[in-house]
Amino acid sequence: MRQVRTRLTVAALSIVSLFAALTGLVSFFYIEHDLRQSLREFAIHEAEEVSNVVASAPDPATLLALGQPLEGLFPEDGVISLEIWTPEGELVWSRPRRDAPLLGNWPEGLAAAREGRRHWSTFSPPECPESLRLARPVSFSREPRWLVTVAVDVSRVHESHTRFALYYVGGLVVLLLVTASGTWLLVTRALSPVHDMVRDANALLAAGNFEGRLAPPLPGSELFELASLVNALLDRTEETIGRLRRFTAHAGHELRTPLARVRGEVEQALRSESPEEARTALQSVLEEVDVQRRVLDALLELAHDQELLALDQEPTLDLATLAEEIALEAGELGAARGLRVVRDLPAHLPVRGSRALLARVLWNLLDNALKYAPAEGEIRVEGEARAGWAEVRVTNQRSEELPPMSDALFEPFARGGGGSESHGLGLPLSRAIARRHGGGVTGSERPEREVQLVLRLPLAEA
Repeated sequence: MRQVRTRLTVAALSIVSLFAALTGLVSFFYIEHDLRQSLREFAIHEAEEVSNVVASAPDPATLLALGQPLEGLFPEDGVISLEIWTPEGELVWSRPRRDAPLLGNWPEGLAAAREGRRHWSTFSPPECPESLRLARPVSFSREPRWLVTVAVDVSRVHESHTRFALYYVGGLVVLLLVTASGTWLLVTRALSPVHDMVRDANALLAAGNFEGRLAPPLPGSELFELASLVNALLDRTEETIGRLRRFTAHAGHELRTPLARVRGEVEQALRSESPEEARTALQSVLEEVDVQRRVLDALLELAHDQELLALDQEPTLDLATLAEEIALEAGELGAARGLRVVRDLPAHLPVRGSRALLARVLWNLLDNALKYAPAEGEIRVEGEARAGWAEVRVTNQRSEELPPMSDALFEPFARGGGGSESHGLGLPLSRAIARRHGGGVTGSERPEREVQLVLRLPLAEA
């Protein structure tokens, strides 16, 4: 979590720093432009004041007689020098600031002023701060009579830049500190539910079981959905592990007993001196091996419960015809107990899948009915197409001593009273095969102790 907080804080600082740098540059250039413009306006204002005083003076003597009004214009803060020149370039009047030397002749500026244009120049005279100098004409009857030059101090602009930089850097440091601390606190608060979930998950992992669950945050948040999803996965994992443990325990029990019988038969054959007894023992071992091979085949098929078949690559077969064939075989076997198998199947029920696997499903359903139906009873085999599904129903009346039909009988090795001959794999195997075909097998208890098993498969497209 600390890494996440650090990365998010650094990211926030980077974004704020980048934004602040861009804002600072834009502000600097805007202030620079604004100060330069203000400085030029100030120089123009000073030059216009001088021009208004000397515009009526026809000659240098008259101009010098205006000394009192001119002296009232200077010194003014920010002005380095005021000068008045004749159009021929002769200096008539000059008032430099006390700490500034005489600026002297300015040929370029005077030439531009004689042509009726303003002229600007930035320069740094010795022992004087950097200055902005303006030359402008003072005209009489549209002819330049005097040339006025003004020099203003540029250092005020640099001082403003320095103050801006100091204030801006200080404010930026404060902003970055606030951003870092605020981001760290906000991220810590936002990640607190995640930290709690990780802590709970570590506690569950350390406990080594799946009984506990994550405490979900407030409903409506993404973390609530995540916690609910993790809890749902834990539920499924706990259920799967429980089923696996029961399955393993039952499988071990089912295989241990036959192996003990096989061992006993082999030991008897080895001790027997009669070839006939040894042959009988070996024949019994062979039969037991065949039974266990079928059990193992069923267990392997159950292991593929969640693997769907590629139905579009499977052939189309008629489920009604297949059910008819299986029902006829079951009727022959049930006749010994007086059981009647009644068939009510449609002409066609086209489905896609493995004929061998679906035949096993149908036989398991009918075999279950043959085992648990009372003598002289009736077994009904019905079928129909309904809402895109093919259904085959096997219904029989159960004996009074048998328990009612429930979903627990679809668990591996669950027996409904079939005795030692039943391994409890028929119904689970049938459901697993049906699921691989995109369908299912369900069982229900009906009135008058009737049990109904239903095979549902998707109809094949015509």
